Amino acid sequence: MTAFVVPIANLGFGYDLEFNGWDKGLDGFRLLNDGKRERLEGGLGFGLNMLLSFEGSYDWKSQIPKPIYDATSKYPEYQYQMLWLASNYTQARDLLSSRPMLLALICMNHSVDNALASELVQMGQREILKRLGLDGSKACLRFLDKVERSERLSTALRLVRSLLCRNERRYQRFNHYQEISYSSVILDHTFPFLTGTRLGFALANEGTRRGYSMSSYISDTLRLGEHIGIADPISVLERIPSIEALRELHDRWSDRRMEMQFPLQKPKDTDKPYPRLFESTDGINQILNYEQLSEEAKVQRHCISIYHNRIVNGHYSAYRLLSPERMTIGIRHVSSKRFPYEIDQIAGKRNALPSEESRRVVQLWFEKNRSAYLNNPQ
Repeated sequence: MTAFVVPIANLGFGYDLEFNGWDKGLDGFRLLNDGKRERLEGGLGFGLNMLLSFEGSYDWKSQIPKPIYDATSKYPEYQYQMLWLASNYTQARDLLSSRPMLLALICMNHSVDNALASELVQMGQREILKRLGLDGSKACLRFLDKVERSERLSTALRLVRSLLCRNERRYQRFNHYQEISYSSVILDHTFPFLTGTRLGFALANEGTRRGYSMSSYISDTLRLGEHIGIADPISVLERIPSIEALRELHDRWSDRRMEMQFPLQKPKDTDKPYPRLFESTDGINQILNYEQLSEEAKVQRHCISIYHNRIVNGHYSAYRLLSPERMTIGIRHVSSKRFPYEIDQIAGKRNALPSEESRRVVQLWFEKNRSAYLNNPQ
């Protein structure tokens, strides 16, 4: 087929791109303004999907074997170089079908040097690992076999590479994992002491639940332990058997911290009622005093109580959302606006995010009060 030309000079690149077809090795070139052609000696640094809106892209893509294109698309930053290697070397195609991440690691290491990348793909897989400065053992290859093949995990490729360092061999901590997911890699990077524990397994299998970050939740639990005087909160978490047990521990430590802090940090003016703002409804009730605010903080396990001074001084208001789910609403007072209020937060238990239905209910309630205020300005 004729070459695929991508006119990106008018986008500020200073050159256009040209790519040969699959049967001609997918060689790429920069077409400079002076008419010269410079061969691309490595990758592009972005996925080919960015080029598929240009004329001729469909024909160019369609002559690349679909299984090969799909396998490389999981590593967009290195996709073009991986395809170039696969077009020119059967060994690269073998890597794509057996251990595609190994080919991606080659391209990450030699992203601007096709010559060195070409040398590596022609070597044995253990030798490739050694040349990349990684552990060249069979155990390391078995680890790569467990790594999930997904574009999401490819964004953590550098973290995966760090696990394969020949001096530390941190990948060995994953020996009992059936699959190495994105969640397990990120968790190991953030909380390495949990890798291989029962809690670590549970968190890796669960991934990120709706409404809150497990990383933030673990960090908060550790901070709570420190604040209430636990000598080694990390060792406590290492022995936790499940996510549910982690939640129970967090709640237990949170209760202890509140019991310790409320008597010591009780603010001024706790006997003053809060200024009334919007009328309460069946589903949304205003919090009217410090006792109610403190109870809301305890029930919802978040820090709404720190807004007491702002509320009592007329700069903030807090509400309970009772349905469609239990939430706390924070309203900021902004005197510079025609309608001097705005929604500051909608937070659930442990700062969980609201559902779309809850957002809609709160927004409708807020807009109703806005209309009433603007039609009857105080």
